[in-house]
Amino acid sequence: RRRRDLRGKSREVSPSMSRLRVVMAPYVTGNPYQDLLCGALADRGVDVVPAHGYRALADALATRADVVHLHWLHSFISGNAVSSMLKAVRLVARLRRHRATGGKVVATLHNLQNHSKKNGHAESWLTRRVARLADRLIAHSAEARNAWLDRHGREFADKVVVVPHGNFSSSYPRGVTREDARAHFGISVDAVVFCYLGLIRPYKGVAPLLRAFAELRRERDDVFLLVAGKIIEPELASELEELVRTTPSVQAQFSHVADDELQNWLGAADAVVIPYSDSLTSGSGILAASFSRPIIAPRVPGAIAVAGTDAGLLYSNTDSRGLVDALRNAAKDRDRLRVLGEAAGARAASWTWESIAEKTIAAYRGAL
Repeated sequence: RRRRDLRGKSREVSPSMSRLRVVMAPYVTGNPYQDLLCGALADRGVDVVPAHGYRALADALATRADVVHLHWLHSFISGNAVSSMLKAVRLVARLRRHRATGGKVVATLHNLQNHSKKNGHAESWLTRRVARLADRLIAHSAEARNAWLDRHGREFADKVVVVPHGNFSSSYPRGVTREDARAHFGISVDAVVFCYLGLIRPYKGVAPLLRAFAELRRERDDVFLLVAGKIIEPELASELEELVRTTPSVQAQFSHVADDELQNWLGAADAVVIPYSDSLTSGSGILAASFSRPIIAPRVPGAIAVAGTDAGLLYSNTDSRGLVDALRNAAKDRDRLRVLGEAAGARAASWTWESIAEKTIAAYRGAL
C-alpha cells in the first residue's frame, strides 16, 4: 500500500506498522531534522500527525493517538513567569489525560535547557514532570544521555534510550568543488579556511571565535574565516560587525544562508568551528560531517557525538586558550584536517534515517 507523507510524497509503507499513530509536537515547519525523521517513519508505515503548538496537540489528541512524541518543551511555555507556568501545568494535565486513556508519551532530549534561559523555573518544572510521565526518553548520544541525567536526575535512567541524530548527506546540493567554492569567496586553494555556519546566539561563541581568529591571523597570513548565520539577539550585531571590520581575512554574512549556498560555505572550508559553550546535540556539527568536514569544538556532548575519536579537534571547554590553540594546531596541518574530514564523512554516512527510524519505532513499541 502507499501513503503520502508530510511533504506530500507518495511512499510505500509496511502494513505491519500502518496502525501506529504518532503525534509529533511541536512540529516545526521547515526543520530538516523533523522532516527527515517523519519521512523515514512514514516509509515504515507510521501515521505521523504534525502538531505545531499546544492547540494543535490538543486537537490531535481528541482522536486516537498511540504515542505523543515531544520535542523542545520550552516552545510550549512562552510568555512571562506566570503565564509560562500556567502553560506548563496545562500541558502536563493534557498529557496525563492522554496516558489515562492508554496513550504513551515519548520525548526527545534536545537540550539541557532552553538556550535563552527564559522561564527557567517553568521549564525545569515541566521537564521533570514530562520525564516522570514519559514512557521513553530519547537522547542522541551516550554523552547527551549522561549529561541530561546528571542535570535532571538519575532516577530517569531506565527510560532513556540512545537514538542518533540522522545525517544531512542528501538534504542539500553539494556539487561545487573545493576550488570553485573558494573562488566564490576569492580565497586561494592553498589557504587554511575555517567556517562557522548556523544561527548566532551568545552561547554559540561567535565573538570569542572572531577574537581567537584575530590572534591567529596576526601570526600567519594564510588563514581565512567564513562566518554565516542569522543573528538572533540584535544586541550582538554591533560587536560582531566591529570584530569582522577590524579583523583581516574574515568574510561574514549575518543572515540566513540559502540551501543551495551551503555547499559554497562548507565546500570552501578545511574545518568547521563550533565553539558552543553548551550543546547536547549539534545540528551544525552533523551538517559539517555530512559534508566530510571535521569540527573544531569544545569537549561538550554534542561535539563529542559528532567527532568521536577521529573526526575532529576537541579542546577543554574550561581552557580559556583552548579555542585559539586548536585553531593554531589545525592551521599547521591541512593534511590532518583532510584525514579527519574523511573520518567525519564516514561517521555521518552511518547515521542513516532508515536506521534512526527503526530505532525510534523500537522506542515507540517499547513504550506501548
